[in-house]
Amino acid sequence: MRKNRDIQIYLLLTTKLPVKDIVVKILKDVKSIEEKETFEYHFERWETIAGSFFRSIERSPFTGDPNPYSYVLDSKKYIYEKDRNISYFKETGVSYQCRELLLATIKNEALEWGDTFGTGDKYIDNLTGESKEWREINDKMYGVLSQLITQCM
Repeated sequence: MRKNRDIQIYLLLTTKLPVKDIVVKILKDVKSIEEKETFEYHFERWETIAGSFFRSIERSPFTGDPNPYSYVLDSKKYIYEKDRNISYFKETGVSYQCRELLLATIKNEALEWGDTFGTGDKYIDNLTGESKEWREINDKMYGVLSQLITQCM
């Protein structure tokens, strides 16, 4: 699509500027400016969104680990509150806690265990069997928690 656009601009410019070198220079400058502006835009969005996400996470002063304040007890009782720092929510419309719950749901804990069973097998089936069952259980449990958090935001 970009090439087609460049050709159209080239043809339009050559009707006004018959000097090919000047037209080519203009096209190169336009491309350079667009690439710079695109990079700056995406860099700013990354800094804003990622920065607000990391600022939203409360960490334990002792271990530095994330300190959750919304969780599920006994798969039945839900303890929850809205994000204490809502900068990520203001930027994205999503609670950072809900994002973390989603990632926890799709993550396969077996991947963190390494070769616990000494099989030497690096392939872990994350789509069927016990992994799928646990993910479905977590999905139901964390889905309710995520909805409760979202409602109080």
